[in-house]
Amino acid sequence: MGGCVSSVDEFGDIEPIRRNHEYCDWLDWKRRFHDTINSKNLHQELSHILGPTLKEVIGPYGIEIIENFQFRESHQKLNFHILLRKLDIFFYLRRFPRNPTESITEYRDRLLPIATDFGIKYPEIAIKEKITFDLKTNHFVENLNGLVSIRNKITALKLLNMEEIIFLVNISENWEARKRRDDFLKRIEKEGFRQLRNENCCGSNHLQDRICQAKGERCWKCDGLNHFAKTCRKRYIRDCINCGINHAEGKCGAFGKECSRCEGFNHFHWKCLPAMRVHCPYCGGSHIDIARRCLAFARTCSNCQRVGHFSTMCRYKRLR
Repeated sequence: MGGCVSSVDEFGDIEPIRRNHEYCDWLDWKRRFHDTINSKNLHQELSHILGPTLKEVIGPYGIEIIENFQFRESHQKLNFHILLRKLDIFFYLRRFPRNPTESITEYRDRLLPIATDFGIKYPEIAIKEKITFDLKTNHFVENLNGLVSIRNKITALKLLNMEEIIFLVNISENWEARKRRDDFLKRIEKEGFRQLRNENCCGSNHLQDRICQAKGERCWKCDGLNHFAKTCRKRYIRDCINCGINHAEGKCGAFGKECSRCEGFNHFHWKCLPAMRVHCPYCGGSHIDIARRCLAFARTCSNCQRVGHFSTMCRYKRLR
């Protein structure tokens, strides 16, 4: 067939997938979809034609799932076979929910061998899609207000890398403990605790380590052992310009981590400084105002043979 098939006419007997669909329900839905393709002799349709048809038939919840997917190339968003494979993976990983006592890092690590055994080519991406969809369902981004100082609005969790997501989840799930610690430190600063001779531990005078009240205790300020926050020598950073939370000096969660916005290091997406460049004179598009993020970076112009811009944006006279 040459044109796009009508989802209403050809697939009208297939109901959209529902939120309570499990892996077996998805396999049954996919089987009925394939049966309709074969019975209507639609299997010869090109993948980029069947892709939009699938998105029409699958329903609002299916679209919500698909919109959370990451694609290596833009044309893959409408590829029928890629969409089916990603939906297979999504519903398969849905069989393994996160345990209540499991940290987000432990959950990611548990899913990795499961995804690999299922034959997933890029298990890290599949796991990220599973986790971000779960967080999106719980209105995670909306609940970040007041917990993290955000310079750049997070429009979609899928734009972040996994390390950034883990950081935000840990902050969100431990916000009560962090609030108690911040209140405690503010009280210390306000009251001006006097540090005595034994300022490296509990702040009280004593002769032996074994009778120190701080022995084995963890400092709320720097997370170190054997001293209290009131005697901690580390400076306390408020509204860190790199990660967006309060923490002790040298304890920034963004240290060594890659920013998903500019691909630089030691800061997160929501604290990234470079502005957006609109209508770039070299590539014609919009991107972070960093040379390496320009699509024309290191590209050779077919008009003037110079490097760093596309021929459509070339300012030089056409070579003869």
